[in-house]
Amino acid sequence: MGRGRSAFAARRGRTSAARYLVGVWNTPKRLLEYMPAEVFAALPPPYERQLAELYQGTPVSDDYLRFLVEELKPWVDENFRTLTGREDTFIAGSSMGGLISLYAISEYPEVYGGAAMISTHWPLFLSWPVEPRPAAEWAAVIVTFEDWLRTTLPAPENHRLWFDYGSETIDALYEPYQLRMDEVVAARGYERGRNWSTESFPGAAHDERAWRERIHLPLALLLGPGDTED
Repeated sequence: MGRGRSAFAARRGRTSAARYLVGVWNTPKRLLEYMPAEVFAALPPPYERQLAELYQGTPVSDDYLRFLVEELKPWVDENFRTLTGREDTFIAGSSMGGLISLYAISEYPEVYGGAAMISTHWPLFLSWPVEPRPAAEWAAVIVTFEDWLRTTLPAPENHRLWFDYGSETIDALYEPYQLRMDEVVAARGYERGRNWSTESFPGAAHDERAWRERIHLPLALLLGPGDTED
């Protein structure tokens, strides 16, 4: 599933014009840490079992988010000159890190004012070499994500979302999933160009080089002045 990075929190201090990016290194358990537990639990049983076998366990993403919110963020706020409110706190990640970023803003909308999901690994499963997933599995996974997002996506009045995907290697699988997720995001009331962007990058692969070349774009959305409000 690529070497997707873990989520990182970004926060800014207006008084000093400083902007902090806190990188959280991934671990050998990153698949279990980044897989949204609620999505996993909602999968039809056959796919839930298959995913548990593939990931070698069940998700611990709720514990991972508690670490970010209850341990890491308080430590950063105590040791650096930060603004601690939602409007100045963001999260982002690539591949499976995109999933945990979306899970974070959905589970803790009072903490995170925005999230960037870069090359989000919507398929959950993967075959190598990369091939389209079976139709029944695709339908089960995408419906599970849709149902989850409809009930958990935070209010658009005070949150911002970024999604993107390439067209090469694993990213070649992502567009059909993303287009369906975009329908849910739009139905929730998010507006493209204001508090939401979904961008396609033809020719971009699923790797750190591709993500590094475009990371400035989601950061501009999250860290820019915007027009979100409490």
